[in-house]
Amino acid sequence: MKRQYTSKGFPCPICNKTHGCAIRENSLIECLRSFSQHDAPAGYRFIALLRNDMGGLFASVDSNAYLTTESKRDTRRQHYVKQKNLLSIPERDRDFRSILQECTKTLSLQHSSHLHEDRQLTIKEINWLEALGWVRTWKPGTYAPDGIHSTLPGVSMTGKLLGMPGFVITALSPDGHITGMQIATLRNKPKYVWLSSNKDGGNGPQLPNEELPLFCWKHPNAKKIKTVILCEGALKSLLVAMFLWRQGRTDIAVIGTAGAARYGKKTLKDYLKQFRVKEIRLMPDAGAIDNPLITKANEATIYSCQKWRYRVSVGCWGQWHNKKHSDIDELLAANRQNEIQLQTSGIFLLKCHQANQIRKLLKLKCFHQISDKQVELRPESNVINNSKAVHSYYQNIQTFRKSDYKVVVTWENTTLRPEDFFALCPESIQKHLAQSEREWGMLYKLKLWLRRTIERYRPKKGFGESPTEKERNKAKNLPEFINYKPGKLPAIDACVHPPKIIFKQGQRWQVLKEAIAAGWKHILDKSPTGTFKSHDAGLATPMAFGVEKLWYFTSHARNITTQTVEQNYAYMDVRNDGMVWDTTPSGKKYLRWPVQGEKASTHGNCHRSKIFAVAREKNIDIDGVNNPICATCHLKEACSSAYGKGFGHRSLRRETLKHDRIRAHPDSAPQIEDYQWENCGNFWDEVMRTVQPISCVATQLSDIDRVVAELSIYYPEVNAQLINLWMILRQCLNGEIKQPLHGWNDAAVRELLPEPPDNLDEIIGIATETLYPKLEEILNTTSEYGSSLADLPSKIRKRFGDKTSEIIEKFKQDIILNWFIPFLQVWGKQRNGALRIEKVNYLSTLVTSATAKLLHLLLGTFI
Repeated sequence: MKRQYTSKGFPCPICNKTHGCAIRENSLIECLRSFSQHDAPAGYRFIALLRNDMGGLFASVDSNAYLTTESKRDTRRQHYVKQKNLLSIPERDRDFRSILQECTKTLSLQHSSHLHEDRQLTIKEINWLEALGWVRTWKPGTYAPDGIHSTLPGVSMTGKLLGMPGFVITALSPDGHITGMQIATLRNKPKYVWLSSNKDGGNGPQLPNEELPLFCWKHPNAKKIKTVILCEGALKSLLVAMFLWRQGRTDIAVIGTAGAARYGKKTLKDYLKQFRVKEIRLMPDAGAIDNPLITKANEATIYSCQKWRYRVSVGCWGQWHNKKHSDIDELLAANRQNEIQLQTSGIFLLKCHQANQIRKLLKLKCFHQISDKQVELRPESNVINNSKAVHSYYQNIQTFRKSDYKVVVTWENTTLRPEDFFALCPESIQKHLAQSEREWGMLYKLKLWLRRTIERYRPKKGFGESPTEKERNKAKNLPEFINYKPGKLPAIDACVHPPKIIFKQGQRWQVLKEAIAAGWKHILDKSPTGTFKSHDAGLATPMAFGVEKLWYFTSHARNITTQTVEQNYAYMDVRNDGMVWDTTPSGKKYLRWPVQGEKASTHGNCHRSKIFAVAREKNIDIDGVNNPICATCHLKEACSSAYGKGFGHRSLRRETLKHDRIRAHPDSAPQIEDYQWENCGNFWDEVMRTVQPISCVATQLSDIDRVVAELSIYYPEVNAQLINLWMILRQCLNGEIKQPLHGWNDAAVRELLPEPPDNLDEIIGIATETLYPKLEEILNTTSEYGSSLADLPSKIRKRFGDKTSEIIEKFKQDIILNWFIPFLQVWGKQRNGALRIEKVNYLSTLVTSATAKLLHLLLGTFI
């Protein structure tokens, strides 16, 4: 009989499908959808996996079909296991516990010291584990109790304990039965050894279902398990469980495997079913994605759990691609569990797929990895004339870039950017590439446009002829709307009012570059939602717009939703003393500020951030490079060079500023005097919400009284000149003068107030000298000894500096709200702003003025 493929009239006996499967001449069945005995129906037995794990090979129970060498070996193995009379789980538990009670009763000092010093367990925890029998020192050669022989793994035919010196970790089931043991040898090779009698004619460590035991750690006092964590390693999984239970998380169970991230499907399914949980968290080891075998095992585990209707999330703390990072047990031992972010299984599988693609590409002769995240493309000679090869190079480069690789091209002994290499190709190949690839299409169109327009806006030699009055008027009377045509955008000096440009999809970069070349600095893109405004901004480069850096300002810079902006723009971290991880309704993790009474879940980067917050409440802006709060901090040096708990803001900020593209909240941007904004281009996301160029100071009656008291003590003659001002303000705030329905606006307030005195400048100078806060007196605690706290070593600053809570209290009590000086400046029209008196929660005087820093960003060079 020839090989017969399944059809509608002849379905597969194993999966009952009508296509793909086949029956060989020797009656063996090749099923592409079944992979183990668990998938075989009654009357059929599983023999072996097909090549590349594409399915399984099955045979009828009564069949005497011819078997391949591998199939024969697998059949002998199954027959051998059956002949060994494997013990049931209760029988294993009974015999193992007998050995623990009579032969291995204690944990040696060496092993206890290893768990304490190297594994960070406390003495109390070690004694508890020893009492439970979960870890004990193993003594090979000792006779087992009577009646226990080689049917139990780890016991010889003569009744002696086998294995190597070390301590055993018991493999437990969810109900506490001991299913096997593994020895930690404390050697480099082998590190861990299963208890087995296989070489002595007895049984191996396999369970009756032919799978290796799993290490299931459930706290003895746990009433209900809410979450199950999966991780590698017998001892590692035990340590993870102990560190979590140490924090009171007894509602978490941990399942470990000693088989290189491979979990026995039958055993794992049974254990999860007993726990009755919905959520599973997989915690891969460091560098898991870079190891193809581990990657494949993790993928199989995720697919199996999803098939069983469990919700799987994957822990990430930067370790997926980096083997230098800590494993989960080391992270918990260092109390860094706040760094763990739970990603969806889809993201993890996508990263695994990308890593697999990268491995395949690196096997090609043309790509060479020259550093950790950098790849060099060495094209073949004359390849620029081969359209198919060029298109393949482009797609492969995009694959590398999606995995954060930097790609350079070596062509004719010159190192080029990929875009410059593609620009060397013939025009016909570039056109074909532009039609199929969106990003290169935009770059190619810009290249064509540049040829047509560079001459138009390039300054000519000499002065040329002056335009006539008729030509000048014609240039100014432009229509309100202009349909964009490349190379014909009007220059800034050619029109009175800026025109509204209507352009087609894919022309945004082209319009921006031409507008900048024509002299326009402020460009508002009013395209509707879904036209790729943010996406295109994420693809922009400083070189394309003739600047050194590009900034992307948004009110939600920390939790950006546009992928290109998130990948290409470095985030400028804000000064904080801890954030809180939260979850969107769709399950995405994001960071937010903690509300009052809420405990932060991340380490802050500045333990003095609350002092800055109190200063802002007092309307004092001191967030510059040389601010006195940072100058007197004992962690000043560490903050500038490293990152840790409570410090590192300056270091993170300096590293971010090295990038050529940065995203930030406008308030987090560097001060005007500390940064060269002239060489920057700025994108503003949702400009009406992001731009808040007005600052408002609300003043209560108590704030006015404090100013009056201070001036009365030091400058009573100034108070005498302002007596009418104080009287009217007090009458408005205490209700003696009836307030209109919506309060007094700027015009009404100025009608009530007297005219500013002639010597207003002198009064402002006196008020500044008298009322502006003396921060030096609060922060510099060593000034009375004739030395500045900022000039002393860090240890001295820590000893003599006040605590943050004490400084905050002094700020609240000793510093007067900075409202009077802005009030005088707006009152005397020396500063743009407005005055208002109204009642929201209480009667207050509002001084509204422009924010200098934000106005500078808005009026400077930006896109």
